[in-house]
Amino acid sequence: MQSTSGKAEAVSHPQALINTLRAFKNTLASYPALWIGFACICAWPWSCTSATLVHSDAIAIGSPLWYGSNFTYLIIGLAGFAIALNPVRLNKRSLVYSIPLIAACCYSAASSIFVALCKLPSNQLLSDYVAMTILWPFLAGVGQIILFVSWVDAFGRLGSRKTVALVVLGSLFGTGMLYGLNSMPQPVRELAPLVMGLVASLCAYFSYKVPDCSHLEQPNYRGAKDEADVSQYSQRPTLRPPW
Repeated sequence: MQSTSGKAEAVSHPQALINTLRAFKNTLASYPALWIGFACICAWPWSCTSATLVHSDAIAIGSPLWYGSNFTYLIIGLAGFAIALNPVRLNKRSLVYSIPLIAACCYSAASSIFVALCKLPSNQLLSDYVAMTILWPFLAGVGQIILFVSWVDAFGRLGSRKTVALVVLGSLFGTGMLYGLNSMPQPVRELAPLVMGLVASLCAYFSYKVPDCSHLEQPNYRGAKDEADVSQYSQRPTLRPPW
């Protein structure tokens, strides 16, 4: 007679939905810094746009700040490429403190410079503030890319299922913040980029505290019967891939 103790019991569709929602809720409650920080990172560029609503010519197509905004994404791409090709493996303990600090400085400076430049005539930016016009997108790009890399690392340690839950809520939360921000007074909109940047930097500190759970999603992990079998799925590779 074949034993059925090793077979999984069938779960009804309502119960499966309840289990999924429960797991979704537990994930969000366990890692609030990840989805809040992710929301701030994604919403930060648009919070800068919201700060210029009363300055219609500030980010008009062809204006210096408009070119600066596009230059930010070029910096993100080039800096990300440089990080990927970096052959030196950095000490994670040093990154726990250095990455949030560097990001906070970059976001603070970029936000302050951008809001100040929005209040100036475009022709004056090219004649008197060329250095600042170039500096703020550079700082913004550096701040964005180092936090993006931090979040990719944290999501990689969590696994795909938890990452989906955190990204979904982070995207919804960021969208809600932007809609709410557009209805706020101008002083609040001007302060929002600075606050979002600092919150994202603080959340980056907690992102390095996330444990490695990616091995739990491997197909054969749940079938492991002893510690030796389990350990082979919890060991991370020592060699860094070229990309």
